[in-house]
Amino acid sequence: MASGGGDDDSGGKLVVDRYRKREVLGEGTYGIVFKATDTKTGQTVAIKKIRLGKYKEGVNFTALREIKLLKELKDPNIIELIDCFPYKGNLHLVFEFMETDLEAVIRDRNIVLSPADTKSYVQMMLKGLAFCHKKWVLHRDMKPNNLLIGADGHLKLGDFGLARLFGSPGRNFTHQVHFDDLCIYAFS
Repeated sequence: MASGGGDDDSGGKLVVDRYRKREVLGEGTYGIVFKATDTKTGQTVAIKKIRLGKYKEGVNFTALREIKLLKELKDPNIIELIDCFPYKGNLHLVFEFMETDLEAVIRDRNIVLSPADTKSYVQMMLKGLAFCHKKWVLHRDMKPNNLLIGADGHLKLGDFGLARLFGSPGRNFTHQVHFDDLCIYAFS
């Protein structure tokens, strides 16, 4: 991974010599989401910058859980985690860019969803959920603003920060969490 970055002449801040930040898309409890351009591929991406605690007590477990699960959940109806990296004391998650979310579509009085649109969105949502459940993952935060919609109208499940694994016949569970193992797995 390259280090460094900074402001440049081409309209945006360059992060780790690869991602050119554009505008802020949103802000939440744990951080800020930026629209950015991947300078290696030209692809538009979304970068979630997660703030670490005031006293640098380590990486937020919600972020680690999201990274771990999204590395395992590869499906056309689930948001793609492209990259993750630490930078300037924050954790950055790079996702495929989605144009909007279902909440914004519902609130926009200029958009009228036909019954066919509604059925299509429900079908894509259910396919994403079925894939999660097949992999023994419960999303636990299904709501319209976590259903992301691309420019082509494709809907994907997003925000896996509250997601959890549930009883799988092939998995052994323990009450102990091995933080070092999780960090190595999440960032490898």
